[in-house]
Amino acid sequence: MDPKEAEADFMAQRNNDRLRNLESVWQVTSQLQVSNNPEEVLDIALTQAMIAVNAESGTIWLSDKDGEFIYPYLLHGPNIRGMENLRQRIGEGIAGWVTQNSRSQIVIDTSSDPRWTSWYDSHTGYVTRSIICVPLLTANSCIGSLQVLNKQDDTLFTELDLMLCEDLAALIAMTVEKRGLVMKETVQRETLIHLEEVTKTYQMGEVLVEALRGISIDIYKGELLVILGASGCGKSTILNILGGMDKVSSGKIVVNNRDLSRANEKELTNYRKDEIGFVFQFYNLVPDLTAGENIALAAELAHHPLSVDEVLQEVGLLHKKNHFPSQMSGGEQQRISIARAIIKRPRILLCDEPTGALDYQTGKSILVLLEKIARNSGNSVIIVTHNAAFGTMADRVLKMRSGRLIETINNPFPVPAEKIEW
Repeated sequence: MDPKEAEADFMAQRNNDRLRNLESVWQVTSQLQVSNNPEEVLDIALTQAMIAVNAESGTIWLSDKDGEFIYPYLLHGPNIRGMENLRQRIGEGIAGWVTQNSRSQIVIDTSSDPRWTSWYDSHTGYVTRSIICVPLLTANSCIGSLQVLNKQDDTLFTELDLMLCEDLAALIAMTVEKRGLVMKETVQRETLIHLEEVTKTYQMGEVLVEALRGISIDIYKGELLVILGASGCGKSTILNILGGMDKVSSGKIVVNNRDLSRANEKELTNYRKDEIGFVFQFYNLVPDLTAGENIALAAELAHHPLSVDEVLQEVGLLHKKNHFPSQMSGGEQQRISIARAIIKRPRILLCDEPTGALDYQTGKSILVLLEKIARNSGNSVIIVTHNAAFGTMADRVLKMRSGRLIETINNPFPVPAEKIEW
């Protein structure tokens, strides 16, 4: 082709691209003027961005009111089911980095960018190759980012694609600011348990042992929490205090706005009976009772229990209802102990090394069951363990050492329990 003809073709294509971009921006602008539904406008903006740059997926991230995390307000594309409640710390990952620095980014190859985190891909099976991410800027701050992933035809994102996304991001930011959008309720966390400067000291002969040294944490309704640490770090002591089996030496524990640090023995007994389910490393089943009778024994303590058959069905052992513990495997006995714990409809399920006495495959099946309970029932499930691999399935991990909380890890993309290896 003649060089002049090639240049003319290039300019014609570039002008077509610019016209396409202007049409996309105009469509969103027109919708912004007439729509009373801000989510509809944002949906159109995200859809137009993906169409215009030929992207496979897209996300509008918005920051929380404290400016600590960003959340996906809208997600479009494959494999997004169950991803609505994710969160990412501002500054971490590419979207978090863009939000913190208010700078647009084209990432041609995510595998070579140290900011890229593979949480999304490992959770969904998606493969992110390339990204455009641009900030959502208002007059006062950056409130999030617009992100598109992967060209559908495997070509590379261009500077023109980036310009279009920046134009649409300006409209998105205007919509968010104008309509005062806040994060959806599904990502708001409700505090269930509050521990404030909790200490626990035991008298061992003439020696005082400090099991807990000023622990302050919030535990949220419906979360799957892993407390991680080596033997003797204090994690089981926290579990005993959360379960009302032990009292704090100093500090405060508040559950559902009730100060348990001031509770008497009768109040603690009622708390354990009504609100707590326990799962131990060793199953503690009554050997002379059948599986169904072991579960029914716990049901007699509850005000509004589930049915025995219902919880046996939940743990997959309805056919073992009339079997004695000696007639069941270790994994089956642990499932019965879980059924016994959940029949009371507890708000909090406390699990102390629940796989410690089990082989690998059986232990994994127990983790899958506990994950199912946390995700489907709204119960807060707290697992105490020394196994760091379990932390990947949790919403949060609390790491302990020598009676102190040394690190809190928020996990925006928990790995399904069935995929955990250890």
